[in-house]
Amino acid sequence: MRKRMLTVFAGVIFLSCITFLTGCSIRLRFYPVTGPVATAKPSQVFLGKITASSAFNPKSGGFSAVLDDGETFNGTWSMVRPDTAGHGALAGTKPIDDAWDGVYGKGYYTAHVLGQPEYGRSVTNGSKGTVLQVEICTRGPEAGETKAVARDSKGNIYKVTPY
Repeated sequence: MRKRMLTVFAGVIFLSCITFLTGCSIRLRFYPVTGPVATAKPSQVFLGKITASSAFNPKSGGFSAVLDDGETFNGTWSMVRPDTAGHGALAGTKPIDDAWDGVYGKGYYTAHVLGQPEYGRSVTNGSKGTVLQVEICTRGPEAGETKAVARDSKGNIYKVTPY
């Protein structure tokens, strides 16, 4: 239990430092992996941003993105408990463990995401009615790995990376 608490604390400190050094925000790129947007030619990359409430409280904040057809998404994200990561529907949406596996390979969610202590989520309604779910997972400071995925209500799955 003590080791887990230290890992969680170290992860929070790590995220705090990153958000503080980047001006309390991280810019994101959304790369379509599957769905109608992924088959469009030429291929597109979409942009977004997450912000921390403050450098000293990086457990929630703002989220924004502009995706297909210029649809804008403005909302919030927050850290969730490890035992709820990827479980249960939010605002009528489905869990997106299939998006993790679709982006990083079959079984990735179960092997690398489920139960991780640093897990954030956003469910945001777009300006044209699309619902966008984004999940981000940090696999602890010793792993030094943060990954994110997204899925929209139009059947698109995205790999999300900072830039």
